[in-house]
Amino acid sequence: MTIIKNKNLPNDKIVFVAFSELKGMGRTRGLNISHIWGFSKKVNMKYITDWYHKALSLIPPRYYVMEEKLGQIHQANINMLLITKSYKSFRYQFSLPLRGQRTKTNAKTSKHHRELKLIQDKIEMRGDVVEGLSKREMKKQRKKTLRKERKKEEKKQQKYQERKSKLICLLYTSPSPRDRQKSRM
Repeated sequence: MTIIKNKNLPNDKIVFVAFSELKGMGRTRGLNISHIWGFSKKVNMKYITDWYHKALSLIPPRYYVMEEKLGQIHQANINMLLITKSYKSFRYQFSLPLRGQRTKTNAKTSKHHRELKLIQDKIEMRGDVVEGLSKREMKKQRKKTLRKERKKEEKKQQKYQERKSKLICLLYTSPSPRDRQKSRM
């Protein structure tokens, strides 16, 4: 079994496909490595000798950026964006599409995740979350609080509409200043 960066590559897969299990290594890079070592495209990992397994475990970390190092570079790039306070970092903070995609009809998933995150933050601020809940229970609790928040918003909207309609009624039913003067005479 080949171990690269503390990750076991599956023995039941073809060599270049097995390399695609690593973060930062796709099928193309895996195909390049298998081509360098002289393997056919159809060679399975279980038919490779131990010597090749050891050699294959040394090659990728030396020549390719992958796994933890790739994650560190990605995080450093994001932090740099946040420091510069660019438009892209603003979009990233609010989990919106970064590269000019439209959000009026698309990006529903990111908006949904953002809404769930805001609700989760509210729950944590209140202290409603009990430690040891499963993901399913947490989801149920988030949905309940979301429903409560929506009901509150609906009630506020209803009260606002009622007040607005009362004011409109008063405007149309109360006599105008001219009419008041005529009635006094």
